[in-house]
Amino acid sequence: QRLLFHRRSSLKLRNGLRNNKMKFWFLIILLISFYLYFPLNRRPSKYYWRTKIDDWIPTVPGFVLPYLFFLLFIPVTIVFLWKSDLAGRYLLAMVLANSSCILFWFLFPNGVKREVLLGKDVFSRTVNWVYSKDGETNGCPSGHVVLSIISAFYLSVTFPQFRIALLSLGAIITFSTVLVKQHYFIDLLVGSGLALLIIMVVGV
Repeated sequence: QRLLFHRRSSLKLRNGLRNNKMKFWFLIILLISFYLYFPLNRRPSKYYWRTKIDDWIPTVPGFVLPYLFFLLFIPVTIVFLWKSDLAGRYLLAMVLANSSCILFWFLFPNGVKREVLLGKDVFSRTVNWVYSKDGETNGCPSGHVVLSIISAFYLSVTFPQFRIALLSLGAIITFSTVLVKQHYFIDLLVGSGLALLIIMVVGV
């Protein structure tokens, strides 16, 4: 009887996650959580978790392109997964991930001290523009890292023929965060761990 109960509960959860109304609710919650990034981003940072590893990582201004591509990657992923069986799980994972980041940022306002790039090339100027528009707070865990890994994973499961390309894209966005000095290495590390934990909890 217990086994039958668990099976029925699992089936109800699975059907619920495929329900359009449930997906819309997850999407609304996700959008609200995205909005909460901005007031937290304007607060002063209390903690800076720079390590020696960050001294070894070079600044590569060209990686500002995949860093900014993240802003397109998330909405495109939502569109491509919306009608798939994994849409509900993906949106649930994104809600859990972003909410976890916001809670941590609220409790431990941490950031990254950035230096203006002196290069006159278009990439360096774009990095400086990002610095001017994005406050230094909300460093760890990196939202770019958490959400990119989750998005790349669920896309790769839905479109296995493009798995290597999609996972590579997620990895490139992940590493771009430290190569343009928008994040410290620990932000990447914690963000990656959080993403993998949520994927294991939510599943496919």
